[in-house]
Amino acid sequence: MRASLLILLLSVQLINSEDLACKSCKFVVSELEKIFEKDLVKECIQPLISFLCERFHIQTHNICKGITSTFKEEFLYVIKELISKPQHVCGLLLKDCDHEDNPLYSNWTIPIPGNKPQKNDRKPPKDTIGPTLRVLHITDLHIDLEYAVGTEVDCGEPMCCRWPKERSMKPLKSPAGYWGSVGNCDSPLWTVENMLKHASTKQGRIDYIVVAGDLESHADWEYSKEGHLETINILFPLFNKYFPRTPLYFSLGNHEGYPVDNVAPHSVPEKFQMTWLYDAMLKHFGRWLTVKDQNSFRYNACFSTLIAPKLRLISLNSILGDNMNFFLYLNQTDPDGTMTWFASELLQAEKRGEKVQILAHLPAGAGEMFEQWAINYYRLVNRFEDTIVGQFVGHTHKSQVYLTFEDPEDATSRPTSVSYSGPSATPYDGVNPGYRIYTIDGVRNNSTYKIIDFADYYLDLIEANANYSYKDMAPWKALYTSVKKEYNMASLEPEEWMKLVHKMPNDHQFMRRFEKNVYRRDLGPCDAGCVQDRVCQMVTSHHSKALCQSVRGNIEGDSSPSPPPRLSLPSLRSFLTKCPV
Repeated sequence: MRASLLILLLSVQLINSEDLACKSCKFVVSELEKIFEKDLVKECIQPLISFLCERFHIQTHNICKGITSTFKEEFLYVIKELISKPQHVCGLLLKDCDHEDNPLYSNWTIPIPGNKPQKNDRKPPKDTIGPTLRVLHITDLHIDLEYAVGTEVDCGEPMCCRWPKERSMKPLKSPAGYWGSVGNCDSPLWTVENMLKHASTKQGRIDYIVVAGDLESHADWEYSKEGHLETINILFPLFNKYFPRTPLYFSLGNHEGYPVDNVAPHSVPEKFQMTWLYDAMLKHFGRWLTVKDQNSFRYNACFSTLIAPKLRLISLNSILGDNMNFFLYLNQTDPDGTMTWFASELLQAEKRGEKVQILAHLPAGAGEMFEQWAINYYRLVNRFEDTIVGQFVGHTHKSQVYLTFEDPEDATSRPTSVSYSGPSATPYDGVNPGYRIYTIDGVRNNSTYKIIDFADYYLDLIEANANYSYKDMAPWKALYTSVKKEYNMASLEPEEWMKLVHKMPNDHQFMRRFEKNVYRRDLGPCDAGCVQDRVCQMVTSHHSKALCQSVRGNIEGDSSPSPPPRLSLPSLRSFLTKCPV
């Protein structure tokens, strides 16, 4: 649904002959050039995208129509820039088509600054000695202002639990509950507010809050600037209502993009910049940042700020590494110098003797991340492993752990760091909503600022909808109050998480409990494929099959899905002849 740029040229990748596919690609690009030259974009491009969207059953008619409307201007700008170099486009999509070796300028690396200090033996912080910090991790709120109690949960579309756009005569199979519903449904606003109320009234002291992005619903074909601003002006005041004196730090999610996933670097025209969004956000959480940090966020949605003596938090805009970000199809290379800036901030922190926490939305190993962004991030994490003491991410909606290793291609080498994808506030994608609280080594001389432990809290939606009315506090409860006790870990050092990876294939009871905690609901036994998927996910923080294979051997992937319907060159030519080019 979001890859409209590739939808336009999808047909050429479905042709078996490489030579014919290359010729077909050049034909499509040449036709597009004619369309732009004769100013026939409105008559031809938008109908073509809608046609392909419906032809390949990517979505329903209404959603396909919404996609073309939402993405129109940004999409057409990127296409116009791309088609000026047919070999650029075809070299990108097809191997050995005009031999464009690096069409996206994707093989980029940044210099690793400074010399890595000699590795110190890890000394995990003790549980009970000295002060601690308590940190609330919230991510993927995805509020749906159109959520409607009693509507269909299993509607067969990307977003359910809403009144349908067209009248349906189908009988209601599964009505949406008051507090939310597991499935393709986002969070009603009142559930998110109830979560914040529970965290503020039941959890005692919270020293600061990290929010890892994604405020908007998954109805991304309906996005608008007005809608984004409405969400910001609803959600941030709720944080202020329940945590008026608690610092809040935010990282941009892919659903903050308008269109979705699209955050423009400064290499494209100013009209595509997201300053309007950043300014709106800063009005709400900017008071916790210095003027310098505010200006940094206003530039590219990144900042680096001191949050305690010798403790720095870096908010990294990971959407500048998102392979669904159209603007990066023009040039991937270190957008806005963000990774170079990140390296510099880490180096300066090391020189000052500071520890660093990183807040981002996309995990580096996420499928949506460009590999060069992921591997540059990976190399920096390894270089500054003694400086980085926390990595907080979101996006997956699941409670996941990602490990990095001294050898980026070998998961049997020494593990160097761990990042945490927190539980999502939305139930979308088969989870119960949740939030997390970390206990961190606190402010004192020579504090490690390492994570000592964390607790996860969740809302069982089946129980909540059955037994609680809107007048009550929803029954949020602990999934576990100590992850260390839950998994019998000596500490949360990377080596301890790696011990769990080795345990997984041989302990079915443990694996079922682990998966229950990932989803915040019991999915039943975890079979061999499930175990392999989890092991691979935990050891893969960049796109390397070698990492997975080094731990589990030759792991077979899922069975291939049925191929999509083919669109031949003649049928595409027939469609294009409707345009008067």
